[in-house]
Amino acid sequence: MRIGLKPVGSFRLWLWTRAIEVVAICWWFSQWRSLDFFNLSFLLILVFVALALHPVAYGQADARGIWFRRYGIQGHISWGQIERIEWKPWRYGGLRLFLSGLPVWRRTLIFFLNPELKAAVSEFRGQSIPELVTWIQSRIDSSREQNS
Repeated sequence: MRIGLKPVGSFRLWLWTRAIEVVAICWWFSQWRSLDFFNLSFLLILVFVALALHPVAYGQADARGIWFRRYGIQGHISWGQIERIEWKPWRYGGLRLFLSGLPVWRRTLIFFLNPELKAAVSEFRGQSIPELVTWIQSRIDSSREQNS
């Protein structure tokens, strides 16, 4: 990792979500023989899960923005491309970014944060916001001030 980069999201949790997708797809292809009710219903569930897990990413942040991976390809968003930020660990698993200037299916990024257990309990109770979230919000605010 380069100096000055802050990790955003948990690589381990991101890897688990992608592994779940791969295993489910491989299982479906191995079981698929005909288009019966069970296979079609499982395919619909699989599509729903894939759509729900699509925004999950992990990456690193620096002064220019966030370098992230949804799947295998690395992407970059500058601080000016982020419309807003949400920190809701009980609902989204952590940090949710809403982006501008991208197609609808690519406008949201979800980063599963993996804090220590003691910090996680206070964050889930709403007692504290992680330093990373406040740092990202300050970068977004300073980017907006420079553009104004």
